[in-house]
Amino acid sequence: MSNNSQFTDEQIYQQIAKIIQRYKLLECAECAAAIKNWLKANQINGIHLKIKLVGRGLFIVSKRWDNGQISITQNGTHYGIETRGKVFDNLSTFGLTREEWIVDFDCPSGKFIIEEIEKF
Repeated sequence: MSNNSQFTDEQIYQQIAKIIQRYKLLECAECAAAIKNWLKANQINGIHLKIKLVGRGLFIVSKRWDNGQISITQNGTHYGIETRGKVFDNLSTFGLTREEWIVDFDCPSGKFIIEEIEKF
């Protein structure tokens, strides 16, 4: 697919924010799927990302959610969608660079595996 120029980056970010507002904590997979579906329907490139903790434990915390006080996952895995230089997930309506997104998270080991599930 090619990057469709019918939308500006800001218009894309605004539409993604509207999608994100429909999802709650622990609905990262569903939120990522909805964002990906909208991007694909509009022929906009993106990357489906998976962040998984390394080591024991099942919880990941995010500075964007309750200042990192409660787990954002029950299985040690979280998903986001990267497009036009920003990563989006169900935790906030604004995007982060991939580097900012990764360092936003913490887990018992402090280590993660980042996987690009799909480039579209």
